[in-house]
Amino acid sequence: MGENEFDAVIIGSGLGGLSIAAALARQGFKPLVLEKHYVPGGYATTFKRPGGFVFDVSLHSTSVGEREGIHNLIPGFPEIKDVEFVPHPNLYRAIFPDYDIRVPQKDLPGYIDMLIGHFPDEKDGIEGLFEDMKGVAAD
Repeated sequence: MGENEFDAVIIGSGLGGLSIAAALARQGFKPLVLEKHYVPGGYATTFKRPGGFVFDVSLHSTSVGEREGIHNLIPGFPEIKDVEFVPHPNLYRAIFPDYDIRVPQKDLPGYIDMLIGHFPDEKDGIEGLFEDMKGVAAD
C-alpha cells in the first residue's frame, strides 16, 4: 500500500474516531484520521479564557462502574491498561451567581432532593420530570 493509500478514512478525531483508528491500526489496517480543528480529542479537550480559567469543552467524566462504561473497553485497548480511574462523588458541579449545584454520582434520589432544595416551588415539576425520564429509560 502506498504512502497516500488507506484502508479506512475516519472523519473526526474525537474519542470515538481515535479509538477506532487505534483498533484498526492494531489489527494491521492503515487508517487516516481527518480533523478540522487544530487539536485532536473532540469533546475531551479544553480551552482557556482570560484570567487563567480553563474549561472542559464537554466531557466532564466517564462511567467507570465495574460492569459498565469504560471498563468494557479496556480489554480491547491495551494502550490504556495502566490508566488509573479515580471515582469521584460528583458527576459535575455547576456554579451560577445564585446557586452552587453539585450533581451527585449515581444517586438519583439525592439529585432530586438537591434540585428540590434549590427550587422548592418547582417540586411537582421536578418529580414529574424524573418520573417521565424513568418511563423513557424503561422503554
